[in-house]
Amino acid sequence: MIKCIFCSDYAGSFIRTPYSYLPGVNDDDAGADLIVNLPSCTECREILDAVSIASLEGAARYLSLVYSEVYAHLLAEVKWSRGELEELGYNLRSSIEMSHKAHLEVTDRVEQCKRVAVLGPLLPDEVMDDIRYEVSSTLATEAAHIPTQRSPP
Repeated sequence: MIKCIFCSDYAGSFIRTPYSYLPGVNDDDAGADLIVNLPSCTECREILDAVSIASLEGAARYLSLVYSEVYAHLLAEVKWSRGELEELGYNLRSSIEMSHKAHLEVTDRVEQCKRVAVLGPLLPDEVMDDIRYEVSSTLATEAAHIPTQRSPP
């Protein structure tokens, strides 16, 4: 399963970004200005589609702020002891347990975005290989379509 480069949720979508935004790629590298697809969850993609990003780290920082605000009600967890939960009825106990699970999932997503904001994204080798292949193929195709100048006879 491919994960979102920002929050590590299931990546069912892609964001388009310059190749130069990837770790280890410099602005003066061949193909640095090419647009590549990076794995993203739908929610991260939809949020980032509405803004202009200057780096993947900046995008992750923005996402952590948005998620902290949108999911504030899930991040503010109320602590229940096992004894207190056992005294509750089944429906209320199940609801509280589901809220706790949602709290853990949202906390993990926000923390992952914060980590990417500081350290940059960790892209699996298979994703980086696909991106490098896409860039080299595009550069080769562009080079094949550039007419060569012939010297006059």
